[in-house]
Amino acid sequence: MKRIYFVYMGIPLLFVGVIFFREIYFGKQEVKNMIALERISTDHEESPFPEMTSLTEPSFPDRVCSIADFGAIGDGDTMNTRAFATAINECANHGGGKVLVPKGKWLTGPVALKDNIWLFLEKDAEILFSIQKSDYLPVVRSRFEGVEYFGYSSPLSARNAENIAITGEGTINGQAEKSWWTSVDDPEVAVSLVELYRMGQDGEPVENRVFGEGRGLRPAFVELFECHTVLIDGVTFLNGPMWTIHPLYSDTVSIRNIVVQTHDGRNTDGIVVDSSQNVSIKDSRFATGDDAIAIKSGRDNDGMRIGRPSKNILIRNCVVEDAHAAIAIGSEVSGGIHDIFVDTIWVKNADFGIRMKSSPGRGASVHTIRIRNMDIENARIAALELDQMTGEAVSVGVALTDFHDIHIENVRCGWTRKPLRFNGAAEQPPYDITLRDFTIAASGTASLENVQDVLIKNFTLTSSRKGKDPGMDIVGSHHVILDQTNLPQSRILCKDGCVY
Repeated sequence: MKRIYFVYMGIPLLFVGVIFFREIYFGKQEVKNMIALERISTDHEESPFPEMTSLTEPSFPDRVCSIADFGAIGDGDTMNTRAFATAINECANHGGGKVLVPKGKWLTGPVALKDNIWLFLEKDAEILFSIQKSDYLPVVRSRFEGVEYFGYSSPLSARNAENIAITGEGTINGQAEKSWWTSVDDPEVAVSLVELYRMGQDGEPVENRVFGEGRGLRPAFVELFECHTVLIDGVTFLNGPMWTIHPLYSDTVSIRNIVVQTHDGRNTDGIVVDSSQNVSIKDSRFATGDDAIAIKSGRDNDGMRIGRPSKNILIRNCVVEDAHAAIAIGSEVSGGIHDIFVDTIWVKNADFGIRMKSSPGRGASVHTIRIRNMDIENARIAALELDQMTGEAVSVGVALTDFHDIHIENVRCGWTRKPLRFNGAAEQPPYDITLRDFTIAASGTASLENVQDVLIKNFTLTSSRKGKDPGMDIVGSHHVILDQTNLPQSRILCKDGCVY
């Protein structure tokens, strides 16, 4: 994340500066403020994909159903599951409208939205989800890390619904630190995962893949299953069980102005777009510990069986302050991923700025990726990684993922270990890759292994350690063009048949 520092000897001005800095970072409007102060890109809204310039958003009748009118009590202790369901049903039965959550703390079990329902949280309203796992039964059909199964219901969900919204200035709190997160390391979790992955690989009917009580697999926090025309705007999401917002098999989803804070959990990604299309993510802030924004489309044979890609996805003007990867593509890519546009992202305290990955056995194609204007304060492992060979698939040695048509420009990284790490397969290397206008300070060497038709232009690599010149290792690669880089010939190592 870009920083602007001022040095001034006067204590009064320093005090004012501290207050201003605090408001930017911790106030409810911090995302908008940072964007206004430090916009890298111009005020354009163009996209390389014309159909993504604007998405249809939901509209609702002028009807309000307050949960308080249906018996809900906002004391943080009274269970309000029935009141939420009654308010939603009453509103839906009359053609839809706004289901109002007033100021207060509203404890509830799972909440399921229906067609034409607008869930609106007033300022200082907080939905607290139950910490009793049994409240999230019976099991429902979903997908866990790319494999379809039946598992716990999500705390907040919509299934086969259209024209829905979740908006307001309130907070949705999964309270997972008191329940779901405490069982992450249970041995049963690893056993369940191996069993589920194998079922998916072997084509076991989905109806037989039941992983409910005692199996340890956590649901997504907010799941949109086969939904169309969705808006999520303004809400803060805290401590969900697993992936925070999970559009699955959905179309036309707009997400903006949200805050996701789940950084104390595991696998608590911010937004996971999964076999969905026409998705816009804008003006939001993430502190997740795991991937901030991830794009996926299914795992191995089960993902190929479904065969639904993630495509036409726009990500713009977001702040990532604690993450594994700020932008992740994969590793579940078996349905394909294409037509992705990322523009203007600020990153602080991530393992990776951009991470694209797959495994032998995963198949499909990842292509037409456009990323520009990323300001990465620090990336502990790598600023940019493309790894075709992670080894995460059940079936190894077949169906390589085809990575191509990937173009990334205007990336600054203040510190990282590996500036670039490309790890391709010799038999099917990633190709047609352009990296333009990069400035990176790194303690290690850039590496390109088994890639071809790569242009690296206006690339400045500096050392973050005194006395060590930066370098680049090019291994088993062909047609790598280095144009206007600051790397001396002595620091470029080319071996194993590479041509550059």
